[in-house]
Amino acid sequence: MNLVRVPVDATLLYGLVLENSVLKAERLFKKLIKEALCEPNAIMYSIMIKGLCKSGNNDTAIALLKLMDEKGCKPYVVTYNTIIDSLCKDKMVDDALNLYKEMVFHKGILPDVVTYTSLIHGLCNLCRWDEVSKLLKEMEDERISLDVHTYSILVDALCKEGKVEDANCIISLMMQRGKDPDLVTYNSLIDGYCLRGEMSKAREVLNLMGSRGLVPNVVTSGGSRTKLNRGPLYIKKCIKVENSENAKYF
Repeated sequence: MNLVRVPVDATLLYGLVLENSVLKAERLFKKLIKEALCEPNAIMYSIMIKGLCKSGNNDTAIALLKLMDEKGCKPYVVTYNTIIDSLCKDKMVDDALNLYKEMVFHKGILPDVVTYTSLIHGLCNLCRWDEVSKLLKEMEDERISLDVHTYSILVDALCKEGKVEDANCIISLMMQRGKDPDLVTYNSLIDGYCLRGEMSKAREVLNLMGSRGLVPNVVTSGGSRTKLNRGPLYIKKCIKVENSENAKYF
């Protein structure tokens, strides 16, 4: 009976999270545990953690991760990745780094390209370049290849700093390694040139996109072309860092 029930409950949880009914999913999850209707597995915990992070409840997600450990249920790397990414998006990068260290050094779970990409993105947003370099070196040592998303994050961060030449070096490197720049990569490069008032170079990138079969999307045609007209007046807002508090799940 239980062998059939667990995947059914997991599917129901996933459906609720997918439709953003996280509170309903959480009530169901707590009921399953408190009434001993079934013992949640790693998939169910991961689904619930994804829902909590999706709704901005990072502290509760971390508390659930601790409960998962107390119940003897080993999390997947994707479980940690979900929380790490959510923390980084909320500018809580130090918390994300601590969780990363816990995952690797205390739990023995190996990071993947998603783990590193989330951390690199968070650190780039805060201009913590030394730590970015350290993580990139770790990836190289562990033979974890950067994907297009990782490269694009680096390009975007460098362009926001006005370091368009460095961004172009990253693009050259990614192409040497068999990774073709996508729309996101080129949009960032266009932004970088616009920020420096180099409109002609921005238009060259726009033309290059077309020659490589990349059709400008809403961001390119709506956003970047507007910036081409704005020129150096186009500016970015500053990023504010927030802190989190510890919480318990029950």
